[in-house]
Amino acid sequence: MKFKDINVSNLTVNPSNDRHGPTGSEEAAIIWLFANKSKEMRKLAAKIARVGRVFDSPLVVKDGDKYVVRDGNRRVTCVKLIHQPSQAPPEHQSFFASLNQEAGSRLSTSLTCQVEDNTDVVEQILETRHNGVQEGEGQLPWGTREKAIHANRVSGRSDYAWSQRIEDYLIAQGHHDEALTIKRSTLDRLLSARKHRERLGLSEDSKGRLTSAQSPENTTKLLLKLVEDMSEKRLTLNELLKAANKVAYIDMLDSKGLLPALQSAPISPPAKKSAANKATSDTPVAKKSLPTQRTTLIPRHVNYHFNWSQGQTKIHLAWEQLQYHLDLTKNKFAVAVVLRTLIDLTAQNFLNKNGMQSKNKLTRDLRHINQTLFDRGLLEKGLQRDALRIIEGGTSSDSIESLQRVLHSESHLPTKDDLTTMWDCLEPQLVASLKSCQRL
Repeated sequence: MKFKDINVSNLTVNPSNDRHGPTGSEEAAIIWLFANKSKEMRKLAAKIARVGRVFDSPLVVKDGDKYVVRDGNRRVTCVKLIHQPSQAPPEHQSFFASLNQEAGSRLSTSLTCQVEDNTDVVEQILETRHNGVQEGEGQLPWGTREKAIHANRVSGRSDYAWSQRIEDYLIAQGHHDEALTIKRSTLDRLLSARKHRERLGLSEDSKGRLTSAQSPENTTKLLLKLVEDMSEKRLTLNELLKAANKVAYIDMLDSKGLLPALQSAPISPPAKKSAANKATSDTPVAKKSLPTQRTTLIPRHVNYHFNWSQGQTKIHLAWEQLQYHLDLTKNKFAVAVVLRTLIDLTAQNFLNKNGMQSKNKLTRDLRHINQTLFDRGLLEKGLQRDALRIIEGGTSSDSIESLQRVLHSESHLPTKDDLTTMWDCLEPQLVASLKSCQRL
């Protein structure tokens, strides 16, 4: 096995790749990749441009003056097209032109490749990598738990953060076997909205650990019910794709007495009592009430760690009005108008910073930005769908069109619940839009 730095102009995308079979030419192979794997190709290219390198060396074999790629054709194609956008299929050329600007000189025109001369060795490598587990002979893919462990180890953040908190909590309570059966995608889907977590009485402390508005015994009972329903397929990811099904399931938990009372206070781990204070600690004390409703559209306690940049002054002002100044109950009209302004300004900021043309309608611009963020790996699939539901909601009372009607109708005004639903669904896209611009 040897590794060699090879200029991408000397690498040939395999026209007979096992992914598609014989196509006749490198150009035809590239066209096939975009005709059949368009989303995957764009997302991979966006990541390569963002990080400025390829992490996994392509496998190549010598072919005259060039090298044919036997494994890593998608990676090589993306690097080629980032450097030469005009070689991309016509409908993808503007996308690669924007990546060319983003990557600049950070992305090398050479790739470190694994060069193999022995055909049998090449086929063995391909079989190991692409023919599945093979009873342990091939690569074992990571499940959601392994992915979460890796994400937590590397960055301290997991795409399944709430599932991880609940797993840790159940293990600490002695329910190790049940904790390991958690369906992470399903559970995180249920807990994706803050309002649902609040109703379940679940939150996190300053160290990211699970806290609850109930006693440890009642919290454990609730969490074990979630695990049981997922195991018995009474709670599935497919059902939770509809917001109404989330509410119906939580209502069912409430009817069984598994949810905390609305005014109960968070339960902290019990402190050890000393002999000196035992008498006073046993004296009944009135419970402190915990506010269950936020008073501003953007929750006051959340620190988004923005680094406000040039061109975002008005966005910053609108954001602060919605997070700290406008009361969600008393100032619904002002909240709706400022939210509409914030969304519009954020969209224009993203389009301008990325050299993208407006489509002359806010919903179209937001849909375009939504897809761009997803392609660049900055917006997770579930959150992308949540945002699109608001963007494409038509005449729904919690849609972008509803905010438009606030400006042009004499009587229309979204309710408090409509506004919070809009915010909870659009928040990830707005934050991703702003932060990506602050890095440019």
